[in-house]
Amino acid sequence: MAAINLIPIVGTFALYGWVLATLYSYRQGYRRLAPAGFSWGSYSYLFVGLQAVGALLLYTVAIEVAFVAGGFALGVVENWALPNTAVSEDIGILLSAALTVAVFGALFCSYVPILIAIHERGFMGALNPGYVVSVAFRSPAQTLAASGAIALVFVVALVVGALACFVGAFFTQIVAMGAWGVILSIYATRVARPVPS
Repeated sequence: MAAINLIPIVGTFALYGWVLATLYSYRQGYRRLAPAGFSWGSYSYLFVGLQAVGALLLYTVAIEVAFVAGGFALGVVENWALPNTAVSEDIGILLSAALTVAVFGALFCSYVPILIAIHERGFMGALNPGYVVSVAFRSPAQTLAASGAIALVFVVALVVGALACFVGAFFTQIVAMGAWGVILSIYATRVARPVPS
């Protein structure tokens, strides 16, 4: 998968599809990573990866638009309520920091439920915000733990890859993405829904 990941755009789609194929493999009881390549039987990594990247991109844009709108609203309220005082600047900084933490928290915690929604119901399931939220709230503690584990694995893999030399980051990213599939399968079994066939 490392060589496929070097292909611009297509490699990213294949890699995300491979992660979801690994999730599918573990949920079917195989307990191994999905085979490298562009497909596994009738499971097309490119098609599923395109769905995953598309859904993640749409949610990221929506959350960022909410961030910009919230920042604009905070600026208007701050200037209207407390015009040009030292206190207003401090309050503005605190409100901006809180908004930033909320937005990045939403991005951070939405990643796992979006991928699980694609796994369970396909692309249209992931485009249903109500369903994605219901996946996240099946077990909020498990969602946070899975999101944290995925972030930690990714950061460690990139740091190790960067220390090995920056080219190594491409190869350690594959290890991280394989671990993502395993983490997602553990999460999916703990927030139990039937295995898609």
